Amino acid sequence: MEGKKDGLLLSEANRGDLQSYIDSETSYIHEALRKKWSFQVAKAVAHVHEQGVIHMNLSTTNVLLHQTGQTINAILADFGGSRCPALGLSGNLIPDDPYLDPQLTEFNLPKVDVFSLGVIIYIIMTGHYPFHERPAPDNEEMYKYGERVQKLYQNGEFPDLSSVPYGDVIAGCCCERRFETAKEVVVALEAVDGGIKAHSFQELRHSL
Repeated sequence: MEGKKDGLLLSEANRGDLQSYIDSETSYIHEALRKKWSFQVAKAVAHVHEQGVIHMNLSTTNVLLHQTGQTINAILADFGGSRCPALGLSGNLIPDDPYLDPQLTEFNLPKVDVFSLGVIIYIIMTGHYPFHERPAPDNEEMYKYGERVQKLYQNGEFPDLSSVPYGDVIAGCCCERRFETAKEVVVALEAVDGGIKAHSFQELRHSL
């Protein structure tokens, strides 16, 4: 088009990545907003799975936030490492810690993303990484944390979910591993909140 430059036009995300926002603002994030983001991320991953794509690198840093008025929405990002088994395409990535399930033996199935999605929902709902107080670990601390969390996962351990909202859904992703795709996670989230949809949160007011 005349006057337009070549390139990609990407969605705006004026509130940065989800993890940075949680680290800086977690005390001010209402539970309803956390639930909204959990549902939005799950819906986005479910859509990706329905297109035959496995994200492979789900994390709270690969979820972006955009605010319009008083509404803050979550946007799934970074598909550079994704796989599409039907087309024989692979970005040759596996999830980073703490989003990687050490019990996985097959990486061409959507279940790779399901464990990661459960961890994302856990972080959204609690404000911190599994087995780690906020903020998120970084640099050398991240390396040590990764080794520790993988040993805990390998031993079948996960943080207590009894008082965590959506705890049963998180358990289905990360402990019982009963979900095969993100669509099943969406259905479980809807069941918990009586069929709640992301748009029902659109008028949620969020002030800092």
